[in-house]
Amino acid sequence: MFTGDVHPRQAYLDGFLSPLVRDPRAAMLHIINWAPNDGLASNSRDHQAQASGAELDRGQQLGGMTTTARVAYISELIEGYTAESKGALVVRICETAPASERRVMYRQLENHDWNGDFRHGG
Repeated sequence: MFTGDVHPRQAYLDGFLSPLVRDPRAAMLHIINWAPNDGLASNSRDHQAQASGAELDRGQQLGGMTTTARVAYISELIEGYTAESKGALVVRICETAPASERRVMYRQLENHDWNGDFRHGG
């Protein structure tokens, strides 16, 4: 059967196994903190983050996200124009985060500590 230029075995070796062998800790952290926008073109990342985030929310799985993954999702969702549905997903991602992680997330997203009011940027 002709498969064109697709080489799944080589993709597995180069894209999964080699990084794992080269730096096991970094590769495992990348897997644990995976966000669905990895490797996508910039004009597709926010749509994919919204679609997969909504799917996770429907399955009541947002609570299982790591802080790093939450920040990656939110960063994509708030980039540029933020539709109401994206804003609602950002709120859900924050609501499902452990309270102890919310200030950390805010600091990573806004580059300053929370002072009681939202203030965009440093």
